[in-house]
Amino acid sequence: LDNAFRFVLLNMDSIVRDDPYIFIYCFLGLDWTDPSLSHMVRLAYDILPDMYSENLRQFYILHPSAAFRMSIWSFWAWMSQSLWDKIVYVKSLDELCWLVHPGNPADRFRLHRCFPQIVQCADAQYVGKEMPVSFGVPLKHLSDDMGIDFTDKTTGRTYHGLPPVLVFICEVMEREGADEDFTGLFGAAADSVYRIVECMDHGRPLEHDVPM
Repeated sequence: LDNAFRFVLLNMDSIVRDDPYIFIYCFLGLDWTDPSLSHMVRLAYDILPDMYSENLRQFYILHPSAAFRMSIWSFWAWMSQSLWDKIVYVKSLDELCWLVHPGNPADRFRLHRCFPQIVQCADAQYVGKEMPVSFGVPLKHLSDDMGIDFTDKTTGRTYHGLPPVLVFICEVMEREGADEDFTGLFGAAADSVYRIVECMDHGRPLEHDVPM
């Protein structure tokens, strides 16, 4: 959690320094009653420069549960009124994209494509639609619907419109050294392959005990 918090702050600083921005939080079931999480939010509120709040146009919260809203209400005592008024609860990705880009269908489509597959799956479940999957789908459809731009840190080369599942599994394979035993990939146990497919289709991180 600490590493995630640092990652957000380090990447946000250059964004919020000079220009107005929006912040989108996708609620995926995190337990906000955890005291350590509440403490971290309060710490961020106290130490971040005023520009974070001043340049914030809107704070969208996607798929909030009733319990999550109750947790947010506990921040009322120390949160400024101006920041509180910028919080907007949103029920679906389609609604969120419309709020951000009300007059531009092309921008709405591009924004929708930016959300990780785990968020898109949660949205489909939330609104009662068929969940998006990766396996068994034509590559062009994956690239058009969920393609992302990826820059290889080793070569500096940028690839456009890659399916997120392809990027993710290649990064895991490289990190785990799976390329050193490439032929062994074709002799993997079926249950391990099915677990990988399930994780990839739902956008979830791979479990640590899944062999690569």
